[in-house]
Amino acid sequence: MPALKVRPTMNGKRLDNSECESMRELAVFSKSGLLRDQASIAKLNNYFKKLVANSDQIESLIANIVDSPELQKCIDVAKQIAQLSSILLDQMADYVERQKGETQRIKHEIEKVDVILKQKNVNIRTLEGHEKLEKELKI
Repeated sequence: MPALKVRPTMNGKRLDNSECESMRELAVFSKSGLLRDQASIAKLNNYFKKLVANSDQIESLIANIVDSPELQKCIDVAKQIAQLSSILLDQMADYVERQKGETQRIKHEIEKVDVILKQKNVNIRTLEGHEKLEKELKI
């Protein structure tokens, strides 16, 4: 009596030998964890497609972040930037420049106040010196 060959079916359709082989390869691929890795790669690829930057720019960004001595700080700053709902990413460069300008303005104001305070301190010392001399002369 000849051996019966059982042919697998999927959704009621019989699979041919090449489809069965593909299913076996997919099962082996899945068990090895490679399928999960491929899914992660596909997910990252979809994110990259949403970005305007080309793949060289993205690769350079990733390399710079990974090579950074403060990797966690880079990640935290990137998260903070992403969470700033009031600032759109395409406006970030202008925002940073405005903040730099504001910082410079404040530093300049501090320097001016520092000069005034130093002058007043000299004036106070001069007055104190004059008062001391007046007291000495009255004695």
